[in-house]
Amino acid sequence: MGRLLLTPLLVTFAIIYAGTVGWGELRYLLPFWGPGPLPLLWRSAGIVGLFGPSALFVLAAMGKLRSRRESWKAAVGGLVLPGLVLSVGKAILLMTYPMPMGLGITFPLHEMSRLVLGGRFFERIDPLWLSIWVIATSLHLGALLCAAATSCASAFGLPSHRTVVLPLTMLTATLALFPKDQGAALVYHEAMAPYSLAIGFGLPLVLAAAVSVRKGRAMHGG
Repeated sequence: MGRLLLTPLLVTFAIIYAGTVGWGELRYLLPFWGPGPLPLLWRSAGIVGLFGPSALFVLAAMGKLRSRRESWKAAVGGLVLPGLVLSVGKAILLMTYPMPMGLGITFPLHEMSRLVLGGRFFERIDPLWLSIWVIATSLHLGALLCAAATSCASAFGLPSHRTVVLPLTMLTATLALFPKDQGAALVYHEAMAPYSLAIGFGLPLVLAAAVSVRKGRAMHGG
């Protein structure tokens, strides 16, 4: 599924970026580091946490989740490649919608797609991007639910993961209905960034470090 969606998504990103860059002004990006290198890197850590599932999705598309030899390359690729794509998009967004207006845009890619003109056939490509977005999000959620059900079944020794699908789906739907509007949904989403960062990246790093220590002790007879 990751391999199926990765190509059309990247092509769509390229079309949106190429079609929007002509509307921007490079001077809006100055100073390049914004609030400064250290605050920028510190804030970026929280943003990375929000894209934990997306990074895992890219790893699945690369087909290297089961290869231990390629695990570090896959991890770096899963972080660096989405980071570059999103960084380019953020730069083009702020060239087109300078701060502080650019910081208030809820869905940057959708807003940028509204500027891309496709001639008489596609007067604007935002309906096309919206369709791809909805389909990709639905498949992404389905893949994550399947992975969560499989993990739960394996952890609790259940004979089949299918018995866990309905409870996880109901839990996900219930959590999705908590926010009363779009603004509240964004607040919840950003508030979850530290927990997503800890679970999505911190826990795997701790486990990898523990395995490395155990292997080192075993090699030295400890």
